[in-house]
Amino acid sequence: MSTAFTFRIESEEGGKTVTLSNKGLKKSRIFSRCYLFKYGFDKDLDPALRAKFIERIKFPKKEDEKTVDAFVRNAVDTLHETIDLYEFDTVVIPQSKSGVNTKMLAYLDMYNHPYYSLFEVVKKLPAEIEFDYKKFRIEVLDDVFEEGGRIKRRYSEKEKAGILSKMEKLMSEIHEKDYFSIARDFNSKSKYRKYLKNFYIFKNNDEAEEFRNLLKPRILLIDDVMTSGTTLSFIFKTIRALNPEAEIVVFTLIGKE
Repeated sequence: MSTAFTFRIESEEGGKTVTLSNKGLKKSRIFSRCYLFKYGFDKDLDPALRAKFIERIKFPKKEDEKTVDAFVRNAVDTLHETIDLYEFDTVVIPQSKSGVNTKMLAYLDMYNHPYYSLFEVVKKLPAEIEFDYKKFRIEVLDDVFEEGGRIKRRYSEKEKAGILSKMEKLMSEIHEKDYFSIARDFNSKSKYRKYLKNFYIFKNNDEAEEFRNLLKPRILLIDDVMTSGTTLSFIFKTIRALNPEAEIVVFTLIGKE
C-alpha cells in the first residue's frame, strides 16, 4: 500500500498542500548503482512550490518533525529491503546543514555494526578550487563540426582567447568568494562547472589517509536531494581516486533523473 506524506506550504498567495506518495526505489541512470527513493510529487505541482517544499524538507519546522522522521524511516527501510545495509561499513556524506541528512545518518546507524566508519566530504576553500583548462580546451575550445561535407572548427583563435580570458576572470572571482556565493552564482546548471577540479575533499589529511587504508569496503554515499547529480559526481570521483577497488552505492531521498 502506498504511503503518502502531506505538507502545508505557506506563501504570499496563501497556504498550499504538497502531497508525496511512496513510489519505492528506482535506479538512476546517472550512476551504475544509484538508488533514488522517488517520492512522487503531484504531477501538476508548480515547480516553484516544489522548490519551496524541498527547502522545507531540508530544514524542517518543529511542526514537521514527526512527519519528516517517518518520511526518512520509510525511505531507509525500503533501501534496506533492496540492499543489505548491515553489509556496509563505510558511509560518506557531503557536508550540509540539511536536517534530513542528519536524520538519515541517525536512522542508518541502526543498520551498521558499532565500528562502521563515517566520513564527511567538504568543499575546498574557494581559493583552492582549480579549473581543468586542458580538458576544457579539448572538449570545448577545440570542438569541431561538419558542415557541407567539411570539418570546421567551432571557434577561431581569437574567440578561443576571448573565452579563456572570461574563464580566467571567472576563476579569479571564484577564488575571492565564499561557498554560498559560489553556489548562487556558479550553480550546477553552469556549463563550466564540470571542469572544476577537486571541488570536494575529506575534512583533513588524517581522514583521507584513513579512508585510503580501508580494505575493499562497501561504501554507501548518501545525500538528501539529487537534481543534476553534479555534487554526487564530484564526491564519487573523490572516493574513487582514493579507493579504486571500492563498491560504491549512492542513495538519495528525493531524486530527479
